[in-house]
Amino acid sequence: MTSTLQYAVVGTGTVGTVLAQRFSDHHVPALWANTRGPETIDITELSASITPATLDTALDADVIILAIPFLLRTAEPVLADEGDCGEHQEPYPEALRIPVARLGT
Repeated sequence: MTSTLQYAVVGTGTVGTVLAQRFSDHHVPALWANTRGPETIDITELSASITPATLDTALDADVIILAIPFLLRTAEPVLADEGDCGEHQEPYPEALRIPVARLGT
């Protein structure tokens, strides 16, 4: 019995686009998602094997490739006075925070 894995690429920047193109070149079915929604993903130059998807759908795939900037900081810390650590803005949108329970054990 053979099993087909469902692949998903999360991220539509440079790295995510290259990954989607490689899946497309080899006609490997894959989902492609971002935080803005599937309607914002341009697949006109890709094969029918690439399917734009919602982030929730992509996170249910068997293999998830995160092509997102992990070191991106959206704000510098604000220091009120010496000794104060300041406050950091969260670097990722809520949609990319995956509960540990969802990842399985």
